[in-house]
Amino acid sequence: VILEAPLRHLAAGLGDTLAKWYEYRVSIVKASKNGLSLGALANGRLCYDLILQYGGKAIESVKNNQFDEALNAAVDSIIIYAGTASLLGGTEVRAAAAHAFYNGLTVIPAAHAAGHGLTVGYGNLFLIALEGRSDEELLEAIQLSKACGVPTQLKELGDITLDDIEIASKAILANPDMDNMPFPVTKEMIFEAINRVDELAAKN
Repeated sequence: VILEAPLRHLAAGLGDTLAKWYEYRVSIVKASKNGLSLGALANGRLCYDLILQYGGKAIESVKNNQFDEALNAAVDSIIIYAGTASLLGGTEVRAAAAHAFYNGLTVIPAAHAAGHGLTVGYGNLFLIALEGRSDEELLEAIQLSKACGVPTQLKELGDITLDDIEIASKAILANPDMDNMPFPVTKEMIFEAINRVDELAAKN
């Protein structure tokens, strides 16, 4: 089924699954530290590790119409380990700015074509920039996203302008997922994060 499906479906799954690490390591800061929440974090890290090793190879497997261990491991990360992470995380350790970004963009018609997983995939990069993490870490995430077929520039999500982001920013900030961020986020920070991601992605 996956081999016969459009490649973007696998890429969307990889982008959404990477959020299990990028968002969980942020939302755990405010969450209760217990067996379930730490188990969610551990599964989120496993998702990242599997995609780091196999995600790009899985994309190539589908391009070559070949089922192999890389595709199998990538699909396991999407279905088994991401699902387990969500079950363990509950309402405390789950979504943060990456999903808030997706949910906020739903008010922009031009962004609808990209769909959930690919938009969340870009949202992961937005989140990393929002956190103020190093250029080196952001570039590593950009390179992994590119290998997995995940958008790394805003324009890859559709014909979205900065005026559109001005409108969407209210919805992004108001989305409940943003409440899981360990620091307050402003509209100015949204624009700064998008610009930083797009500039780095365009150069690399």
